[in-house]
Order: sequence, then C-alpha cells, then structure tokens
Amino acid sequence: MKSMILAMLAWCASIHLVAAENWRDAYSALLEKYVSEEGVDYGAWKGNQADVTELNQIMDHISRHGPGADTKEAKLAYYMNAYNAWVLKHVLDKYPITSVTDLGSGFELFSEKRIQVGGDKMSLNYLEKELLIKQLDEPRVHFGVNCAAKSCPPLASYAFTSDRVDLQLEQLSADFILKNPTGVKVSDNTVKLSKIFEWYSKDFEPEGVIFFVNRYRSKKIPKDIEFSYFKYDWALNKSK
Repeated sequence: MKSMILAMLAWCASIHLVAAENWRDAYSALLEKYVSEEGVDYGAWKGNQADVTELNQIMDHISRHGPGADTKEAKLAYYMNAYNAWVLKHVLDKYPITSVTDLGSGFELFSEKRIQVGGDKMSLNYLEKELLIKQLDEPRVHFGVNCAAKSCPPLASYAFTSDRVDLQLEQLSADFILKNPTGVKVSDNTVKLSKIFEWYSKDFEPEGVIFFVNRYRSKKIPKDIEFSYFKYDWALNKSK
C-alpha cells in the first residue's frame, strides 16, 4: 500500500512538473482539442476532469511566473495566452452560463482584480489595456485576446509563441477583417465595423481605423467614407 501511495504521489508530481515546464504545449493541446471555428466546446471540456485539472495547473504556472524573456515578442505571446487562459478558466469554473456577463454584475469579470499573472494580482482590463496595448503598443492584440463573446474575434486554436506571434497576429487580424461577418462589411458607399474599432479607436491612431483595415484589403476603403458599427453580441462563444 505504501509503495502504491508513493507511486501515485510521484505520478501527480510528474504531471505538475510537465505542466510547469511545458505549460504552453499543454495549453496549445487543450485549445486544439476544444476550440474550433464555431467556438469553444465548454461542455466537453467541463466534462473531462483531467483536462480541467490540466488547465488549472497551467493557471498555477501563469499565476507565479512571468514571460521569461524581456522581448516584445515574448511579452505579447505570454500576456495574450494569460488573458485567454484566464477567461477560459472563469467560464469553465461557472459553466453552464449563457454569457460572460453572468460572471458578476455586468462586466465585473474584466474590471475587477480576479486574476494573477507573474505574481501580480490584476484585472483583465489592466492586462489588456496597460500591459499589452499601452506598454507594447500593439493594436493587433485586439484580434488575439478573446472575451468569450460571440462578437469577439474568435479564439485561436493554438497558443501564441514568441517566435511566431507576429505572424499569428497578422493572420488573426486579416481573418477578422476579411472573413468575419461582423468584422468589416463594405457595401456601396457605406462600411459597417465591429464595435471593437469604436471602443478602441485610439489604439489605431495616428493613422486611424480605416488606414489599419486597408492594410489587409486589396480594394481600399476611401478615408472619408461613412461607417457605422455592428451590435455587439455578448452571448457565450460556445460551439454547441
């Protein structure tokens, strides 16, 4: 019996070690398993206790450790992974829910200090707006972080890595602008945009939103064109 207990403890320790040392690979495997173009299969994830435990171990690592390198690429990849993983954890902890607004009064999930990253307690808003946007000066972050809402740019089915984060953000930005039905819609002399471009318009300065959108379009939108915004759907981005 004693040897069995010791073996079990060693097995548990080895799992924790794998999550600590290779947390990004483990996180990417979970995303690949449960995330699709349709959304996140929260039901299947919640029903698999081993994968819930795996995510909790990843969150333990994110809570205690920082990016590991002082480059812009390392910080971008790390903080976007941290943001998305924390949103997933909060949703899974309370699932089934119909919207992230169910996780408090309105948008408390984002405004309150409910997460810990690299030993520092903070809010999701601080992580996004201060660490990712203000400090790293990267507007494409808005297409990499995911708020678990249907109108949010889709969650990537992989973890961000420092060696590929620029290409990953470029692809996600292009997909949202060119392929997403509530990203950018051009018809006749009008343009309809995601509310993200209204809420975070200052992040696309000094050139502006249309200049940014035109980076990805072969047929450019005139700078003086009239535009409006899609209604934002806060329903949960579940796949089933």
